[in-house]
Amino acid sequence: MLDPNAAPARDRAEATIGLADLFTIGIGPSSSHTVGPMRAGFAFAEAALDRGPPVSVSCELFGSLALTGKGHATDIAVMLGLAGHQPECVDPDAVPTIIDTIRAEAQLKLGGHVPVSFVEGTHLVFRGDRFLPAHPNGMRFVAHYADGEPYETFWYSIGGGAVVEGGCDLPQSNVRLPFAFSSGAELLAVGEAEGKSIADIVRANEAAWRDDAETDAFLDSLRAAMSACIERGMRGEG
Repeated sequence: MLDPNAAPARDRAEATIGLADLFTIGIGPSSSHTVGPMRAGFAFAEAALDRGPPVSVSCELFGSLALTGKGHATDIAVMLGLAGHQPECVDPDAVPTIIDTIRAEAQLKLGGHVPVSFVEGTHLVFRGDRFLPAHPNGMRFVAHYADGEPYETFWYSIGGGAVVEGGCDLPQSNVRLPFAFSSGAELLAVGEAEGKSIADIVRANEAAWRDDAETDAFLDSLRAAMSACIERGMRGEG
């Protein structure tokens, strides 16, 4: 039995944050309550399939995820993730059809290709009366197999669309940044001392992770996603 109290060993504030961490592409309305659970469902599906084809999967949402889950489409996000969709790639216009099919057939294709039993009211449960000690945005996934022990794991949506599995450390970076800072005040102090703008500092730090062409391509993808979002909204009514 997994320990739901197991928490990431490193505090999020100690992690190095770059543009790719700060800006994420994904369906809304919330990074923590929509993008994060979708990523957790996707990761769980891959891990469950590595152990063989399950007959069914289930998810429990705890605390904040359960209390505001309907309004933030957390339930939709979990189903999409389990069905092999990622927030960066899923077509928002296709989401209603995907979810309607899961509900009508009482099953989903785990990881996008293995049919498993999934009855929404039974296999997706909101536990708004329980907060896991490790983090307020907790999830418990279980895969059941015909001839083996169930596979169970806890996931936490820790902010900005980032997720960690219970008991796992946050990813650590050994990259040495030319201009290190951990607060807005420190960023302003570095800029004053070095005679550089915030944009100059951020660009120099990004170059420690990737070349300028990759950074430009990432920023172009963000701009394209924002433009597509605006255009989609303008096509709608209401």
